[in-house]
Formats: sequence, C-alpha cells, structure tokens
Amino acid sequence: MWNPRGVFRFVLKTCFVVALFSISELYSKPSILLSFVPDVLESKHIEKKEGPQTWEYSIFSSNLQFDGAMAVALSGEHSQTNGVLDQRGTLYPEKYKLTQAMQKAGYECVLFSGSSIFAQAQLLERNLKIINPASEDYEIAEKPVFYFYDVRGERAWENWNVMHQRLADQKDDVILITVFAPSKPQFSWKCRVEGPGDLTPFVSHAELAVIDLVNTILAYADLPLLDLKNSSNFLANEGSTAKARTVFYFRYWSHLADGETPAHFGVRLGKTSLTFFYGVDYQEPVGPAEDDEEFLKAVSVNRTEPYWSYQNESIPLKSDFQRNLLVDGLKEQLRRIRLNLGEEERNYPHIAEILEKHWDDAVDYSRE
Repeated sequence: MWNPRGVFRFVLKTCFVVALFSISELYSKPSILLSFVPDVLESKHIEKKEGPQTWEYSIFSSNLQFDGAMAVALSGEHSQTNGVLDQRGTLYPEKYKLTQAMQKAGYECVLFSGSSIFAQAQLLERNLKIINPASEDYEIAEKPVFYFYDVRGERAWENWNVMHQRLADQKDDVILITVFAPSKPQFSWKCRVEGPGDLTPFVSHAELAVIDLVNTILAYADLPLLDLKNSSNFLANEGSTAKARTVFYFRYWSHLADGETPAHFGVRLGKTSLTFFYGVDYQEPVGPAEDDEEFLKAVSVNRTEPYWSYQNESIPLKSDFQRNLLVDGLKEQLRRIRLNLGEEERNYPHIAEILEKHWDDAVDYSRE
C-alpha cells in the first residue's frame, strides 16, 4: 500500500545522510593560503614556517607588474582578458574565478589587500571577507578557508606571519603557496609551497606559470578544474593537465613606473628571449588639440625611444646572420601569440602606431 509518510521519511533520511557526507567531505579539505610577496621582504624578513613538505619552484609571470599578476592568479585569465593591466585596473566580480569555485564548494574566502584593483563593494557583492585575517577580531572558521594575501609593506608581512601561526595552531592541514615578486620587472619569479607530509609536489616536466595557480589550487582542494584555456593543474598526480610549454609571452604595461623600465612585451623560447621596448604608457596625457605645444611636450617627456632587445643565455651566436635568423623566428612567434591573446592594441592606437612604425626595425645587439 502506498505510504506517503514512509516515502517522505525515507527521502528525508536520505537527504540528511547526503548532507552529513557532504559536510564531512568539506571539513576534511585543507585550508589554503595564497600570498604575493615582494622578494625584498623575503630577503630581509623571511621567517619560514616550514611544514613536513617544502618545495621551491620557478614560476613564470606573463604580467610583470605586481597587481596585474595577482589578477591573473585569481582570474585564470591573461591581463587583456581580465582587464587588469596594472594597479590602475579593476578586477570585476565575474572575474574572481578561483574564489567563486572555492565558495561554491563551501570554502570561506578571505581576501586581504590594499590594492585598488580590488573594489570593496565588489568584494562584498561576492561575499568575500575583507577583514585582516591577523586581526584579533577575526575568528578563523571551522570549515576550510581560502586566503588571498597581498603582502606589501613590513606591517603586512608581520600580519602574514601572525595569521599563519594562528592557522597552524587551529588547523591540521594548511597549504601555503607564496609567490615572491622581483623588485625589478622580469618574467621569472619564485614560488614556495609548504604543507603536510602527504602534500603532492608539482610536476617537473613543465614550467609553472602564475595563470596555472587557479586550477592547481582547485586540485589541492580536490575540486573540479575550471575550463580555462591557459590554466593547468600542475600537481604531480593522475589529474595533472600540465603540458610542457616551449614559448612564454610577457608584458610590462607600467611605463617607467619603477623610474627606469620602459613599457615592453616579449617572448621567451628556451633560454633566448626577444623584447620590444615600445616606450609609452597605455594611458597617455590628454590634450585639448593635437597641435597643443604643452600637450605634445608632455607626451614626448613620457616616451622613450623604441627598440628591440635580444637575449641569449645559452651559447652566444657570433654572427649577425645567425642572430637574425633566430630573431625572425621569435618575431613570428611573438606576432602569433599576440594575435591569439587579442593584443592588437585596438584600445591603444598610439601604441599600435609605434608598433607599425618599428616592428621591422633591426635588433640592437649592443643591448644583448
């Protein structure tokens, strides 16, 4: 005989068991702390909190500016796609791909940064906590937590150490992924990974990039990977999607932001690289008219002479003929990568004009 109450009780019990299993599964997951730290703080104040496992890796950054690289790490997208070229950009709510996936799985997400790319209203819209996790007012949740920490300044570094100690005292499984950004723009950064004894290392057959952190962190949390074109899972396990990259693209948008490095982009192939220093900011001064002398003067002051630079860290090529053959190949690689990334400078006609004028310029080998 049909018994509605019995069916209801069965369904209720089933849902309860499933819910308990889901909660148990969630609480067994590790808390993860992803931090971006200027390397000057590491060298002066490094206070290693080494767990049973500690590894250090080189990590390639396509955006050579600190804020731009952080946006790549959270979005799993290159800068032209996520919209954050440097500290003047804004990472809009739909671009927080990593925290969205962690929240969906039940993680509490905490973001601490003084960067203007993170608008507080947008963080709140995504239910991202913006409190300083080192503050006594912050209570560490019992469920697993994902922290993103922008460690710029000695005070932030002190807070980072306090927070990590609190995490170590309250949670058994904590994974620390710390990216150290060099003080001068360069594409090779350092990544330290620390965690419990059964922590899986990264693969050794491929080169890690900042954009890979999204799916690699999701893999550490045993969560489904996101369908991102350029982000791979770099854990050395059966779920690894890491592929050996042969070519890397990099760009520095912040013209003369450090007082000496012109805006540039380039490509690295093995131990050789080709860089075009186009020498102008993507945001140029705006004048009332093209023939305005003060405006033209301001523009000229903020520009540097464009030039191509070739670097070869392996066996130096002695003849210009050999160099030119390699440079031509690198230029073609560069053209294809930029086309694939949508870097056609449609929004920056003043940069496009420089590229058109100087693309076929000879490389200045004296700068090698």
